[in-house]
Amino acid sequence: MRVVRIAPGPRTPHRHPHSSEVVYVAAGAGVAWEDGRRTAVAAGDLLAIARGVPHATVAVAGGLLLVCFFPHPDLTGNIEELTGPPINA
Repeated sequence: MRVVRIAPGPRTPHRHPHSSEVVYVAAGAGVAWEDGRRTAVAAGDLLAIARGVPHATVAVAGGLLLVCFFPHPDLTGNIEELTGPPINA
């Protein structure tokens, strides 16, 4: 598990090759981008992201506070930053 603060602005996508990810939106609002599909998110929402799916969570004004859960024990070995255009809210 890790807690992530995301400032407003564009982000490049990433993926997790070894596990899925569950994200709880603890505060703020933004857009969850999953493999080209956008979904508005706000405090209290829960996201389930399948293993290997490119994704990014982009904050709008005020930022986002996320609690991210991974069943894989090594986050640094389970994240691949992707190249390409940044995702905007």
